[in-house]
Amino acid sequence: MSVRLILIVLCIAIVAGLWQNVWLVRERRELRHELATMRGEPPLESEEENPPTAREIEKLTRALHEETALLQAAQATIIAAEKATPRVEDEELRSLGYVEQMGREAAEFLPQLVEVATLMKGGQFSKLSEAEQSRLAAKMMAWVNRVSALGDLEEDAPKIARFHATSLRERLHLDDVATEQVRRQAEREFAHLKAQGLARPQRPENDREEWYRRRKLALDEATARIEALIPASQRQPYAVGQSLHLGTGLRTSSQMKADGHGSVSMSLDLPGFDR
Repeated sequence: MSVRLILIVLCIAIVAGLWQNVWLVRERRELRHELATMRGEPPLESEEENPPTAREIEKLTRALHEETALLQAAQATIIAAEKATPRVEDEELRSLGYVEQMGREAAEFLPQLVEVATLMKGGQFSKLSEAEQSRLAAKMMAWVNRVSALGDLEEDAPKIARFHATSLRERLHLDDVATEQVRRQAEREFAHLKAQGLARPQRPENDREEWYRRRKLALDEATARIEALIPASQRQPYAVGQSLHLGTGLRTSSQMKADGHGSVSMSLDLPGFDR
């Protein structure tokens, strides 16, 4: 699910919840009038004579209009950000040159992801300027689609190996000899991963938790073997694991409650991050 769709679904859920509250208040008032009529009781006070109910409806209606305006503003912002972000087409990603370019970009993106996660965990992200928040959000949005396309590359062990080797070379400043050793080992690891049914394109539609568990175990073992090929002075905590796990590293989930309110969340399942 793209970030644009996540935000739109979230805003629609909020608006729907507010509208449901307005509807319930009005429905309750009408039922009270009908009950009074059936009992032969005097008519209830009008809306103007019942300030608490009138104020409640007015407050909910105002909040509804505000959330609708926020939804429209969010949609406009996302559209503008998408126009400024180059689209990633599958045929481009599958070309050898673009795979290596993606590797270089991933070497820059993953440390930034660490930074964003640290800021959010410490409650500091909201204190950034709007421009900085927008810049980081645009980076994240671009990589939501890229991670999905990257996962598809796990079908082809030589290509996904070139991606990881390029990314680790840039991030850890590896020389040509070490980079080639990493590439060869990564190719063996992803060929073995596919043979076990654990490559990203082989992910089941349902009951994924066991599949994720087996995949994580296999990639953790692959991480140890690849990391052993990197000079100790150039290793960084979690760098190899974050690269190998990236194909399924960004996950989204949505939940709709009975009261009409919903939530959508994005989680990181990468080494060094809390889910």
